[in-house]
Amino acid sequence: MKERIKEISAQIAVFVLIMGFAAYTYTQASAPSGLPATYATSSTIILNVTAVSSVAATSSTCTSRVITTYSQSAQFTIGQNSSTTPNVGTDVFGIFQEASTTRIYDGGIYGCGLVQGRGWLPATRITITEYR
Repeated sequence: MKERIKEISAQIAVFVLIMGFAAYTYTQASAPSGLPATYATSSTIILNVTAVSSVAATSSTCTSRVITTYSQSAQFTIGQNSSTTPNVGTDVFGIFQEASTTRIYDGGIYGCGLVQGRGWLPATRITITEYR
């Protein structure tokens, strides 16, 4: 009986270890931990609701980009060149960022490509800051 209990206990321990490793999720990509990032550029831009605007140029050395929206929401693409104008109010255009929020877009996850955006309402003001 004691041998059977030990065998079952060992099987449970192995199962728990396997499930623990299987449940662990890995980050797809990101800037290396401890990497020093310094302020590079910052711009305040007014986005239009009916046209796509270039917000930031392609960078080969960004660690992250920080985008702040103010009183209106905005939509962005990172690393995609969109020459078409989305239909106002119906088309989803990349990443939606709510009004009055600041988000960090990690260069390891989102890349350092061209950032384009459009306002959710006319005259949407945003600030984009790049760190390298």
